[in-house]
Amino acid sequence: GNSGSGQYPAITFYASPSTLAKGGGQTLLTWNVTNASTCNASGDWSGSRSLSGSEYQYNLQSGKVFVLTCYGTNSQQASQSATVSVY
Repeated sequence: GNSGSGQYPAITFYASPSTLAKGGGQTLLTWNVTNASTCNASGDWSGSRSLSGSEYQYNLQSGKVFVLTCYGTNSQQASQSATVSVY
């Protein structure tokens, strides 16, 4: 039951490629968020992020989990993670 207090953030977030060969590859993180006012990165990246963007992660020697948590206007929050596997 949503009582008109706003919607939870909707996050599209992915890494491409999501699988890398060992030796320090790179991946491009891309995200787009609606129904949010701010976003914060955690896990294997950090800091505040805009509601949409893309960012390279370089020299990945091991598996990583990038987490994006976004906050709505009435304290709703949602998280999405993008995992990069390194073999």
